[in-house]
Amino acid sequence: MPWFLEKEKKMKQIILVLALFIANFVYSQVIVDKHDLKEIPIKSNDLNISKINIENLDKDIKVTLEMVENLPKQVENETVFVEWDIMIDQDMNSNSSNWGPVPFMTNDIGVDFMVGLMLIRSNFKSRLFDGKDQGEIPYQIDGNKIILKINKKQIKLTEKDIKFNFTVLTRKYVGNGQPNSLVYYDKSPEKGHYYYKFENGKNIIENK
Repeated sequence: MPWFLEKEKKMKQIILVLALFIANFVYSQVIVDKHDLKEIPIKSNDLNISKINIENLDKDIKVTLEMVENLPKQVENETVFVEWDIMIDQDMNSNSSNWGPVPFMTNDIGVDFMVGLMLIRSNFKSRLFDGKDQGEIPYQIDGNKIILKINKKQIKLTEKDIKFNFTVLTRKYVGNGQPNSLVYYDKSPEKGHYYYKFENGKNIIENK
């Protein structure tokens, strides 16, 4: 085979592989946080958001938050407080909020529900907060991944209308979590928010 035909064949193979990769990425709807550590106010890779995925299950919304490194098993001392949260704007109204508003952390959404995981000393605890603590939710830690299962009724979603705006926020405090004791944090996206909807059997996440 002439060299130029061989080269053309290889190029077609490369294009096919790239096309398959892109198609799979769009279908899985995994959000990749691309911000470099030098550009965000964070010093710990176990709080550095890497990927976000949301899936609609039978009764629950499954949220997977992936960090750059594995989650710690404990914090330095009893005054340190660490959180990994998805901040949900269920009514998609930025003027209504049960947490905040804190624009430098949550950008342009009004937080109706804060759902996530806390680490105090060596104890992990999940929680759902809507202005009041509504107790724990099922969760799993798998290395650098946090998997949360949120009952749809708890965040006021119906099967006919599964959609909401959201951001993801991680924080580290000293001084038992007092507002003025924030050490560092990460958020995704850096500006604006994500919009999730379940439509025609597909999980769709858009950056707004």
